[in-house]
Amino acid sequence: MTDVRDRELLTATRDEVAPAPQRVSLVSRALAPIRRVTGRDVATAPSTDVALRDTAVDLYPKRSFNFVGWSLALTVLVPFFASAIYLFAFASNQYVAETRFMVRQTEPLLGGGLDGINTNENSKRGSDSGNTVPGMTGAIKLGGEDAEIVASYIHSRAIIDDISRTIDVRAVFQRPEADFWARLKRDASAEDLTRYWNRMVMITIESTSGILTVKVASFRREDSLQLAQAIIKSSEALVNRLSVKVRADMMQTAEDEMRRSEGEVRFALANLTSFRNSSRVLDPEQSAEASGKLLIELMTAKIEAEGQVFVAERVQGPNAPGMATLRDKLTSINSHIDQIKDEMAGSRRMSTNMAATVAQFETLELKKQFAEAMYKFASNGVERARIASERQQVYLEVFQQPSLPEDFTYPERWADLFLVTLGFLMLWICAATIGASIVDHRL
Repeated sequence: MTDVRDRELLTATRDEVAPAPQRVSLVSRALAPIRRVTGRDVATAPSTDVALRDTAVDLYPKRSFNFVGWSLALTVLVPFFASAIYLFAFASNQYVAETRFMVRQTEPLLGGGLDGINTNENSKRGSDSGNTVPGMTGAIKLGGEDAEIVASYIHSRAIIDDISRTIDVRAVFQRPEADFWARLKRDASAEDLTRYWNRMVMITIESTSGILTVKVASFRREDSLQLAQAIIKSSEALVNRLSVKVRADMMQTAEDEMRRSEGEVRFALANLTSFRNSSRVLDPEQSAEASGKLLIELMTAKIEAEGQVFVAERVQGPNAPGMATLRDKLTSINSHIDQIKDEMAGSRRMSTNMAATVAQFETLELKKQFAEAMYKFASNGVERARIASERQQVYLEVFQQPSLPEDFTYPERWADLFLVTLGFLMLWICAATIGASIVDHRL
């Protein structure tokens, strides 16, 4: 009976204190799934809960688990305090030394011949494109590709091996000042050291100017400065090796061209000698000139002989005793003239003539002269290449030397703490939204 009365009393109390339905806001509707998870729906009927708590708290005692609070504490507050403790109590300061340099490439303008013309044209095109700086001894080009090569070298294992000859890189990154999280592992392999090096050495390349900015971080000011200076020294050694290779390639190309031109000269001379032996003429041009002079003389003699025959026939008569001699002389002169014409211009009776011989000889002579000119130019090219090889073609220009850092750069404690907290908060919001949506879908 007592239980029945209590239930009737509870029902009556609910009916009396239950207010009229209230208008629920959009915020309350959005947070309703989360409140259902925690068992608290205070936005829909606050006065009813008060009445129930006053009348039925002793009848039906209930304790709800605060899932939202605990999840927020575990997901956001714990990482926040853990990060704060690490950043402000354990994280070691990292000092950054910065240097800036660029790779330049010089193309010497030595002039003379086709090479000088081509170099001048290339320099003009480079100046128009903005990648070439004209100089007194040549065109200074900004080596964009060489800058990328240097950047790749700085982020490779090769530079670590080169620097390790003078500086103990592992000891630099395992200083006692370094904390347990930022320190290089004791048993780090070469690959681990390379990855760690790439994290501590930062490189940026400006695409327009080709300027390399290198930042080196370590746990001591002196170490950062020494590493930055060692990087510059090793990069200069790499650029010098590239320059030596360029000079060697230049000399090799010039010497190959000279040998090729020499072979062409020898081939032209052999063809010319073979032609002279086959034609039995040392110099067809001189032979043709001599034949021309002889033809002129014979034509003059022919004219005189014809005049003598004409005068003798008018004065002495056609059957005079001296007329036969004059006619034989004229006939001999005409025979010589015809023979010389056949030799020079050719005829059906002769397979070769002086004109064809001279034309073939001139062709061979022109090839010989061209081969000799190319050989002379190639010889000068070897000398020009030698002079250019004595000058450094690719070099490293440092316009910001590294200096000793006065204050630490990393870690950025407040910024890092804010980012960590914001990240975990966003993670918690996403997880809570997804969980509430699932619960709301089930209900």
